[in-house]
Amino acid sequence: MGAQLPFAAEARLHLGHYAETLADIRQVAAVVAQFPYRWTRAFAQFIHGMAALAQGASVEALALFRESAAGFEEIRHRENRGWVCGPLGLAAHLAGEPELALQEVREALQTGVDTGVFMPLIYALPVAARLLADRGEVERAVEAYACAGRSGFVANSRWFQDLVGAHLEAAATRLPEAQERGQAQTWEEMARQLLAEL
Repeated sequence: MGAQLPFAAEARLHLGHYAETLADIRQVAAVVAQFPYRWTRAFAQFIHGMAALAQGASVEALALFRESAAGFEEIRHRENRGWVCGPLGLAAHLAGEPELALQEVREALQTGVDTGVFMPLIYALPVAARLLADRGEVERAVEAYACAGRSGFVANSRWFQDLVGAHLEAAATRLPEAQERGQAQTWEEMARQLLAEL
C-alpha cells in the first residue's frame, strides 16, 4: 500500500470525487484487514464515512464514523477523534438522531478548544452551521459557516460545499452582515460561543 493512499483519498473527497474516494478506500481496507495498522484503519473509516455521507448514505456513514472514533479512542488519538466527531454529528443529524448530533459536535468543538488544534474545529464549525440552519437559526448559521470559511480547507472543499454551503447560499446572499461578523471572528472564539449555544 502506498503510504500516501489514504491522504490521496482525502484529497479526492474534498475535490468532490466521491466514487474515486471509495475506490481508494477499498484498497486501503484490503491492506489494513491483513495488518494491524490501527491509525490507518480508523482514518480510512473516517474518509469512507465522509464519502458515504456525501452520497446520501447517512446511516452507513454513521456506522463508519462510530468505528473510526472508537479506533482513534483505542489508540488515544484525541485530536483525530475530534476530527471524526463533527462529521459523525452531521451523519447523526441526517439519520434522525439529534441528541447524538449535538453531543458529537460539542465534543469536537471542546476538543479543538482544549487542545488548541485546528482540525477538530474546522470539521465541527461547518457542521454546527448546518445544525443551526436546520433548526431555523439561519443568521447564526451563516456566521458560523463564514467563520469556518476563513480557512481554505473549508472554502475550497467540495465536500463542505455539498453538505453545508449549498444549504446556506441563499441566506448568505441576504445576510452579508452575518457573513462579515463570522469572518471577523477566530475559529476558537466561534467555537467557544457555539459551545454555550448548542
